[in-house]
Amino acid sequence: MKSISLLLALILSVCAVSSDASAVPGPSSQDPNKTLRIAFGQDKPPYVITNRDTGVEIDIARAILEPLGYRIEPIYLPYRQLHNALTLFPDIDAIAGVGVLRDSLGFYVPEFAYFNNVAISRAADENLIREISDLTGHRLVAWQGASYPDTPLGPEFHQLFYTELARGQPGYSETVSQAQQNAMFWANRVDIIIIDELIFQWYRQELRETHETSLEVSIHALWPERHYTEIAFRSAELAHLFKEGLKRLKDSGEYDKVYEKYRIPSLIEE
Repeated sequence: MKSISLLLALILSVCAVSSDASAVPGPSSQDPNKTLRIAFGQDKPPYVITNRDTGVEIDIARAILEPLGYRIEPIYLPYRQLHNALTLFPDIDAIAGVGVLRDSLGFYVPEFAYFNNVAISRAADENLIREISDLTGHRLVAWQGASYPDTPLGPEFHQLFYTELARGQPGYSETVSQAQQNAMFWANRVDIIIIDELIFQWYRQELRETHETSLEVSIHALWPERHYTEIAFRSAELAHLFKEGLKRLKDSGEYDKVYEKYRIPSLIEE
């Protein structure tokens, strides 16, 4: 009888341990110790500085996710892969700095980072650029895709320059490399560059050893609104957490401080 009682007690003890173990959640995508593989666009300093694993976009993502216990592993992709990287690469957890094109597997958070796109000319040229149509008749260079139908520069810019690009007209060109875009401007191969102001400032410093970049320039603010990008997560819960964290970062003023960290003293505005 005593042995039966001991056996029964042992069985009850094992059941209790099993019950407690089943109540402990196993590893999940929301594990605070998890490393998040986030894809960023290649070579977009100061937004993405690949050789340092830093930049505006990476710093914003870290400022939001690290306090939640996540570590970021940046992955760098060309834009043609970035916008649908969640579909192309199953091990990627998020894609950052994306725009109009959508990945069907992503849960999107708006107003992640922004660009201040402007037209810039050499002040000595005395170009009167008051509106987008004034850009015609000049030698222009912009980034790849700037004139495409979904351009943040708007439908008028698309209508004026997309056909010219398709026809290979010498007055308008687009480059994959923004380093090349800036070099063309400082080498006087173009009259006007269409670019984000921070990126222009960055390359103005980077190219000063090989180009004359101290010339006075005029900034033509043809697009007064910020052009925002988004970040998309494979996990809906992570997207929700990030959206809340992004709001806190902006409300605290830390979001603006990330931009200020990479801002070079203001250029001369027209």
